[in-house]
Order: sequence, then C-alpha cells, then structure tokens
Amino acid sequence: MMCSLSFRQKNPFLSQEIIWKACDCYTDVIREEMTPEEVEGPKPVTRLDLKKILIERCNPKLVPNPT
Repeated sequence: MMCSLSFRQKNPFLSQEIIWKACDCYTDVIREEMTPEEVEGPKPVTRLDLKKILIERCNPKLVPNPT
C-alpha cells in the first residue's frame, strides 16, 4: 500500500497498472535480496545498492520495449 501511495504522489499521471507492476516488482526484488531482519532493522542497508538493483530489474518491465 505504501508503495502505491508513494508512486501516486510522485507520479500522478502514471496509470494504476504501471504502479501495480512497479510495486510488485519492487516487493519481489526486496524479498529476493534482503532478509526480514535487514528490512525491519534500524540500520540502513549498506551491503547492496538497492536503488540501483530496483532500477535495473524493474524499469525494463515498466517501459515497453520498442521492437
């Protein structure tokens, strides 16, 4: 829910379908890359560049591939 609200506030013109795809992808990647303790822990994650990973893995799924 937080992901969807955050996307909507930052990008009010994106379709709901794209927002759902982005949030689903972000959730899947975070579950693959992080432990529950890291996600809920008080310290920021330093062992990986999560933003870069999310961009690399999720953005291609959101932008149509021109062929």
